[in-house]
Amino acid sequence: MRSWIWSTPFHRLNSGIKARSTDPPAESQRPAVANAKVAVLYTRPDAVVQDIGRLMELADVASHLSKDAPTGLKVNVSWHKYFPACSSQPWQVEGVVKALIDYCFPRELLIPIENKTVVTDPVKGARNNRWLSVLQHYGLDFTPLPDLEWIIYKFKSPLLKLNEIFPEGIEIPKIYPGRQSYARCRT
Repeated sequence: MRSWIWSTPFHRLNSGIKARSTDPPAESQRPAVANAKVAVLYTRPDAVVQDIGRLMELADVASHLSKDAPTGLKVNVSWHKYFPACSSQPWQVEGVVKALIDYCFPRELLIPIENKTVVTDPVKGARNNRWLSVLQHYGLDFTPLPDLEWIIYKFKSPLLKLNEIFPEGIEIPKIYPGRQSYARCRT
């Protein structure tokens, strides 16, 4: 038996922190995840795709994401070669995609994405980790982030340190602003 852990998206953090010192923020100043839920299920190989959808239901994912907004599905490639338990498994990707489509998220607004790292190539990783066939089955295109235009993004609110480290902003893919992101599922 394997256990799967799923939590609600990270994009719902409270951004009202005003602390600017190097000391840890007081309890009252720490970010809080709104209505955070964690769901855990035991699963079997023949039920894992459906169980991922069940976990998403238990975590109340549909109430945290807008069906009308483009949604980045962050798949994870730790190495562009297949190593079990290192990258998002094809059944994890399928479980998330199938559940979102079952929740009536429009396919054209679901954007599977991954970045390049020192040891990964996102296109090779998507192919070698068997995501491309899953995404094709559901009518989705994989979007390697290095192929996109990147922009300088200036922070909209004070942060603990990032404003000081990156006073001019950070470089992000141009598709990020105005889109919601969804955390990946891992074993």
